[in-house]
Amino acid sequence: MTERRVAALILAAGESRRMGAANKLLAPYRGKPVLLHVVDALGAVEFAQRILVTGHESAAVRACVGEGRVEFVEAEDYAVGMSASIRAGICALAASVDAVLICLGDMPDVRSEDVTAIADRFLSSSGEPIVVPMHAGRRGNPILWPRRHFAALAELEADQGARDLLDTFESEVVRVCVDHPGVLRDIDTPADLEA
Repeated sequence: MTERRVAALILAAGESRRMGAANKLLAPYRGKPVLLHVVDALGAVEFAQRILVTGHESAAVRACVGEGRVEFVEAEDYAVGMSASIRAGICALAASVDAVLICLGDMPDVRSEDVTAIADRFLSSSGEPIVVPMHAGRRGNPILWPRRHFAALAELEADQGARDLLDTFESEVVRVCVDHPGVLRDIDTPADLEA
């Protein structure tokens, strides 16, 4: 059997409405922009493809990340909500990709070792599970989805994320326990950033 190929998809198209006027992805956090923490964590892991979906302030987001680290994809209808970003990213995946790790651009404390553990759980499985990180009994992100669910992900609507699908396909979910709360922390407000 040939080795399965996992892609990484970073969602970075949102309008950061709860952050006020600032784009939270570009806000400084521990010495660099929030988004760069995510890009760097994924850059330390081997993926078949790395896609970053832009939308709001696309030029500034691209300039922040720089060329050559990811494949940029534009979600032209990003204002619709997260579903537009997921759809744009899923449509850009190569036909040879067997699974995608969907990462949120506003989770700067996700570590490369946790990303590796999630991908390895899929690659070492005899089946093709959905892989979810857990910390302190809570479900976190990023989440890995096998190819058979790509169509359902692309059919999400409005600001619907993939979490609703997890309930539908609960029997296919495997959990990876991680010892760091970074898989639970996202930055939505100035208070989150300050904390």
